[in-house]
Amino acid sequence: EWLPVKVTLILDLYHVKHRIWETAAAIYGDKTPQTCAWAKAQCERIEEGNATKVIEALAFLNPGRSEAKEKVAALATYLQNNLDRMDYPTYRKEGLRIGSGAVESANYHVTGARLKLQGIRWKERGSPRYGATACRSLLRTLGGHNPDADGGIARHSPPLSGTAPASCAEFLETFVLPLVVGGDMHVGAPIDAPTLEAFEQQLPHASVPLVAIDEAREKVLSQLVVEPPPCLLDADDLKLAAAVHNLLFLAHPDAHGWKMSESRWAKVVACAQSFAARSHTVSRRRLLARHALLHKHL
Repeated sequence: EWLPVKVTLILDLYHVKHRIWETAAAIYGDKTPQTCAWAKAQCERIEEGNATKVIEALAFLNPGRSEAKEKVAALATYLQNNLDRMDYPTYRKEGLRIGSGAVESANYHVTGARLKLQGIRWKERGSPRYGATACRSLLRTLGGHNPDADGGIARHSPPLSGTAPASCAEFLETFVLPLVVGGDMHVGAPIDAPTLEAFEQQLPHASVPLVAIDEAREKVLSQLVVEPPPCLLDADDLKLAAAVHNLLFLAHPDAHGWKMSESRWAKVVACAQSFAARSHTVSRRRLLARHALLHKHL
């Protein structure tokens, strides 16, 4: 009710299992046979979508220690309050992710790393504003319009392409150039390390989009400094652009429809993190080059 779009709220399955094991240990002791047997039985019920059976099982327990009683009561309340978010068989059938690890990891590395850059200091009121600004920028990217005009939610996002860009020139023209100048960016399948390596080898031969991108970045920098340095897109910039591409794929509202295992999703996240990893630099040229590439989304 508090979101202007239809959403499916899913309670992280692995968080539920963790709380079940904690409760079992409080009742029967740490790593005892009874603990393992009881916890495994309740976890199976949860995975089958029978959380009510777990609540009933908790009601029959009468542990002697006060700590164990508190754990039992807390778990029962937790499950009761989240019954409508625990239909895991249906979520799996629809191809939805039942764990929040990929999102939490991306949030830590994208938002956390951005807030903790060398030399940056935030006041209490500043960091939430950055988060709101980053979200609005992402919604504009995905929705192609101002999210504030319809309550802050992008209702229409361009569909994901079924394949990654076929060549470096295509990636530069359909993604990197719009990333710099604005406009619709083509977000396709995640770019993996071998594909990026091939793009790097093709980079010197993609002269037409390269010239357009370099001119656009120099125009951006001319508004910041009197004499902007030459801003030639290199392998470091290409890798950063690939990281942004993969992160936008992960954040795209249609991404959950892709038939990918949890391990595959984890590999996509790890690949994006690897591409985005940057050592701190004091190089004026490098700092300006990164700014000119990402200035519309900072």
